[in-house]
Amino acid sequence: MEIYENEHDQVDAIKRFFAENGKALAVGVILGVGALVGWRYWSSHQTESARAASLAY
Repeated sequence: MEIYENEHDQVDAIKRFFAENGKALAVGVILGVGALVGWRYWSSHQTESARAASLAY
């Protein structure tokens, strides 16, 4: 872990990190949210399908 001499160095390091990794980080967050939404949709779809099959029986 780097030790910064002042706050300006720390801010520059954070800016440099996001300049180098910002796109990959954004893609990862979007994929994670998309996977979560998809998983919740599929779970809801399975529940509704089972409920409809139960009522039809």
